[in-house]
Amino acid sequence: MAPAVKQKNGVGLAALIVGIVAFVFAIIPFVSFIAWLPALAAIVLGIIGLVLKNRRRAFAWTGLGLGIVAWIIAIVVSFASLAGVAGAVNESIEQNSIVPVAPSGDTSEDDGSSAEEVAAGGGNLVYEVTSDGATVYNVTYMTADASGSSMQQADNVPAPWSTEFAVDQAGLLNFSVFSLVAQADPSATSVSCKITFNGEVIAEQTSTGQYAVVTCSGSSE
Repeated sequence: MAPAVKQKNGVGLAALIVGIVAFVFAIIPFVSFIAWLPALAAIVLGIIGLVLKNRRRAFAWTGLGLGIVAWIIAIVVSFASLAGVAGAVNESIEQNSIVPVAPSGDTSEDDGSSAEEVAAGGGNLVYEVTSDGATVYNVTYMTADASGSSMQQADNVPAPWSTEFAVDQAGLLNFSVFSLVAQADPSATSVSCKITFNGEVIAEQTSTGQYAVVTCSGSSE
């Protein structure tokens, strides 16, 4: 008798789709907090798709793998986001608790100029992403000004990638902790991120592997 032809696996296809959604959610800061829901669904659907008889299992295996990877990445990105928020709160409390002290003695013209620069605060911020691939699949970074902070995202950008902008004192109050997340494209084997503030490197990380995700987080202090 001829062997039975394996049929299409709708459950496995569903596991693949949900796994992709979970992976995308997992690499976005703060959205990663809910990424465990589709990740868990992808794992369950993948297992069901594998145990069905006479069904193709490629999609089920892929969906199961994506669900597990998304679960792990969601945990890492969520902890990094929480650390950034906690650092921003602590920084704000410290700044509000500082009592200014009047300078003693005469103040020269140069000293007055320096005081004005300190009062202005802020500085120059540079985000950088490098990879051995031709492009970077996804870059997500935090920006802020006097009106508040926000997340920016760029997809399929040429490697290396960088962006630079000035942060004034009003924006720095909302931006004491900087965050940068990048994902390598399929052709790359490594991806690195770096955050520089006023010429000083405050965060630098490297991750390896296909579709590798790297996260940098640092404080302005």
